[in-house]
Amino acid sequence: MFIVINALNKCRENNNTRINLLLEIRKLQAQSNTKLIITSRFIAEIEQEFKEDINLEIRARNKNIKRYLNDYISRLSRIIFEKPSLPLLIKTNIIITINRM
Repeated sequence: MFIVINALNKCRENNNTRINLLLEIRKLQAQSNTKLIITSRFIAEIEQEFKEDINLEIRARNKNIKRYLNDYISRLSRIIFEKPSLPLLIKTNIIITINRM
């Protein structure tokens, strides 16, 4: 059996929800042949929890981001194209932001 948890970093931690979820999943793993697939942003507490497990870092490549943005921006309002430098500025700032994640 596989359990997939997407965006574990979005799970609330102020009331121990994330910790309790992980404790229950670890119990299930100990009792069966359950495998986990979990995605999360880089957060120290989450990385610590899974430091003994297999990890795979997945990042979008700039060329793929640019391809997506070119397609997406082409469908935006024509107002964006009234200033010729605006589409490039938008794409550049999005790529910079993504690379900081």
